[in-house]
Amino acid sequence: MSYIPPIDNPRSYEEVVQFFDEMLFNRLKPKAGGKNREDDQKPQALDLTSVGLEEMRKSNALNRIFRCWLQLNWLKDDFSRHFAGCTFRQELAAGYEDLSRGRAMLAVQLEETTPSPYYGTADTRVNKLNRRAVPQYFTEQELDDAGGCFLYGLRQLENGSSDIVAPNFDPEFATYAYRLKKEKEYIEALPSFAMKGRSAEIIYWRIAIEQAAMALIRELEPELGFERSGYLQRDFTAILMGLAGIQKDGETDYISVDQTIGYLWEALSGYDDQLVSYQTIIEAIEIPKFIEELDSQDEMIKHSALVLMLFGYLLDKHFLFPANWYFNALEVVSQDKTTFMQNLAGFYQLCNNRMQPPVSSFDAEKEGIMQKMGLEKVITDPWEIWYNPPTCFRFHNWALEIV
Repeated sequence: MSYIPPIDNPRSYEEVVQFFDEMLFNRLKPKAGGKNREDDQKPQALDLTSVGLEEMRKSNALNRIFRCWLQLNWLKDDFSRHFAGCTFRQELAAGYEDLSRGRAMLAVQLEETTPSPYYGTADTRVNKLNRRAVPQYFTEQELDDAGGCFLYGLRQLENGSSDIVAPNFDPEFATYAYRLKKEKEYIEALPSFAMKGRSAEIIYWRIAIEQAAMALIRELEPELGFERSGYLQRDFTAILMGLAGIQKDGETDYISVDQTIGYLWEALSGYDDQLVSYQTIIEAIEIPKFIEELDSQDEMIKHSALVLMLFGYLLDKHFLFPANWYFNALEVVSQDKTTFMQNLAGFYQLCNNRMQPPVSSFDAEKEGIMQKMGLEKVITDPWEIWYNPPTCFRFHNWALEIV
């Protein structure tokens, strides 16, 4: 069964990527002219210098930006009670049936061209003319021939010399894929292996969920201990699988990320007695201002505020991102365009500054807490800043075969 949003006259993937290209390289700003011509040529918050453009290319973070941009509700069509408007991904799903089912995938790459030596200034020739984002569309037939999106990437790794491979073009895919391959080899050798006869795609997908649960625990509660971590991993895995079951039973078409964190929070509370209830921490703080809670005299509120901030980031990093971008198992929707634009400006600043992070504005105590919790990466790492909790998500039907 397909899930095709009711959107009239959807654009092609070439048109959608052209929108992305114009946003990424700020091609839509007014032309320089008149007395302000020199000022207009100065780099702005959403400009890349020639140095920044090269750093962006070397970072291989292009598809992390594209993935976030593609899942934001930029468009006006309303068809779901779970969010306003719709995403470019949803518009594409209305026009490409294989994409709507999570069986095709759209990514982007940078294309280099040689600019005319007679057109524009030296800076605009470098910044605006010699690189552009171009679509890379992988059809259902192409992915199915390899056994699915994840296996397509894994086989590209095994057959090639680069760690940046289709269809995801992600700098951390190689490490992730080989870790899952090693785990698959290990569990298949166990007498208790219970997935014999299932496709490799489904086996890897199930392993990915279990690995995501353990990765969440490892970073949220690093001192929990092996045995208790195992029990909590079982609980987290059951929750994530249960969400798939809820969708499969038809109880919902989209799953709230806030509710997902709430379910996981309740399970985590059984192992961390310093956590206040999920409802209490939601009512106590506003996430964009969570750092102010580090001045709180209530140690449980302070601890819970940090865990909550970390939870959303880690849920995207370890579960939603790989499920969405490596497996094509999820559709993700986000309404937080402000954070995206702030991250884009911060990413450009990093690139223009040769990936040197900005000077921290936090005092020594807060800086120490941020580093202890691993949160400094959220604003200083060119890959990590693109992990952000979205509004909701849904499983594609093929991914529901695990329940």
